[in-house]
Amino acid sequence: MNSSIPRLISILALAFTTFATATTRHVPSEYGSIQSAIHAAVPGDTIQVAAGTYAEQLVINKPLTLLGPQAGVSGHAAGRGADPSAEAVITYPAINFSSPSSRSLLYLGTSVTGITVDGFTFRDVEVFPSGWYGYLVFASNVQDLVIRNNRFFGGQTAINAFYTTSQTGFASGMVVERNFLDGGPFVNCSVGRGIAIQGTAATVQDNVL
Repeated sequence: MNSSIPRLISILALAFTTFATATTRHVPSEYGSIQSAIHAAVPGDTIQVAAGTYAEQLVINKPLTLLGPQAGVSGHAAGRGADPSAEAVITYPAINFSSPSSRSLLYLGTSVTGITVDGFTFRDVEVFPSGWYGYLVFASNVQDLVIRNNRFFGGQTAINAFYTTSQTGFASGMVVERNFLDGGPFVNCSVGRGIAIQGTAATVQDNVL
């Protein structure tokens, strides 16, 4: 008997179990906040977020798919954003920028493989404390990160992804596509960046800045 057959069966059984147990969690009908759904989720889950305004800073440290009501619709598609009530808007609840994670609307990492963020609007506050600046999305050491079909307003850096400050390795598989980025009050600031990627192999295409 071929000794590889039992191993193949075990791999297929594991893949089927992982797929079968993946769950879609809904906000706010099942969870009162996006972060509470993230806490409850297991790797591989999908979190479906309905239209509304969510004043919360999010942290994802496991493989998840985060879908807004505009998932699949380009961030710069004709008519996108014309009806704010059709968007899931994520904004700061308060100003507290003592670290990258506390300066971020969405903090991703560390050392996670497989996060997708699709169909949201990220909006900053108008004024940051002196000497600080906000990241709308900050990714640290994330492999296979997909950021698509989102709208970003303000933030001195809308999307910031890096692998490590020591430059001893790199991340790969990042896709940034079909997003709309508007720098707002920070468009001419000294550190204003739409997309900043360091130590990460990425495909960046079809974005409007």
